[in-house]
Amino acid sequence: MLLKFKNLLFIFLITPFLLSHAPWGQHQVYRQMHMLIMCSKKDGEAYNFTKKLVSTFEIYLPDAKARVARAPHEDRIIDMLRTNQIPLAILSHDLIQKLTNEESQYKNFFKDNTKIIYSFSNMLLIANNKFNSDKSIKIFDALIKASNDDLNSGLQFITKTNIQISIDSNIEKKITNF
Repeated sequence: MLLKFKNLLFIFLITPFLLSHAPWGQHQVYRQMHMLIMCSKKDGEAYNFTKKLVSTFEIYLPDAKARVARAPHEDRIIDMLRTNQIPLAILSHDLIQKLTNEESQYKNFFKDNTKIIYSFSNMLLIANNKFNSDKSIKIFDALIKASNDDLNSGLQFITKTNIQISIDSNIEKKITNF
């Protein structure tokens, strides 16, 4: 009888721990419901710019439910892009130059695995190659509309030639038709 009581007590005490689970599933749901845009904490004004961009998306692309995701460093951004957990990132031109220079361990990652969706005066919106081109076009169109509505917003598309990342092919077609 005492043995059964101890077993029951053990089961009763351990049950809450067995019922708890890792929140991985909730992260997946959150990422599916929101358009997360990563930026690095170490990338100067990227965070403030990304917040401004999210505010723009609230007006011009509200269904996307855009949110800022801050990564502690560039390695985390690359890991999230590589694994397609968060396919979008804002990086400054300076950081892109640093990450794609000859001494960098990531010199080929960006060229081979990412594409530019939009190029701002000092920032880039990039996505991994798995990111749907139809979504890229929607983002591009929303940003073009925002830049046309407010010419002082700093959202004008700027073509950069010194970056070793290619533009999304469907966006490149749109740019040539402007």
